Amino acid sequence: IKSGIPSEKIEHIPIFIDPDKYYPLFDSHEYLLYFGRLTEEKGLTLLFEAMKELKNYKLLIAGDGPQKQYLENIKELQNLDNIEFLGPKSGKELSEVIRNARLVVVPSVWFDNSPNVIFESYALGKPVIGANIGGIPEYINENTTGLLYEYSNSAELTEKIKYLMDQPALCKEMGIQARKLVETSYNPESHYKLVMKLLNSLI
Repeated sequence: IKSGIPSEKIEHIPIFIDPDKYYPLFDSHEYLLYFGRLTEEKGLTLLFEAMKELKNYKLLIAGDGPQKQYLENIKELQNLDNIEFLGPKSGKELSEVIRNARLVVVPSVWFDNSPNVIFESYALGKPVIGANIGGIPEYINENTTGLLYEYSNSAELTEKIKYLMDQPALCKEMGIQARKLVETSYNPESHYKLVMKLLNSLI
């Protein structure tokens, strides 16, 4: 729209996930999780800033990427013993790490479109704290499936993490709602219906 394409010519169809392939766990262990590529645009340095103020909380990081060494150096220099790098994870091993988390953080600082991590987290029964940028806020129902924060504001991110980590019962309820959302809205059948509706309208 900003580049001049008329809004009436744009139809938004979200990506989807097959919830039947994911087995949710609504209870949790006492850690929060980031999983994905370790790159500058994913906002991990901001998340590390938050973790400096959250020494009583554990952050697990699953993934790899060009910023890994840089982030490991920050951890050592700032004595961030509450951060643990798990390395690359996939399949059942990654699912177990997500299933046992209290919440997942998506701290992007660029215009992330439709992060798969949100859908995977929801399918496994986990709430998401996400940056209010790009397509991320379209998928997080504030106070229902997670929380949003101003993408460049580490103080607000710190506050939101502490708020949810201190309330496992609330995280459990949000995780239940998140799972329901993928079952009702972000599943293959819903996606197919939207695509066919659009195709039929063009025919």
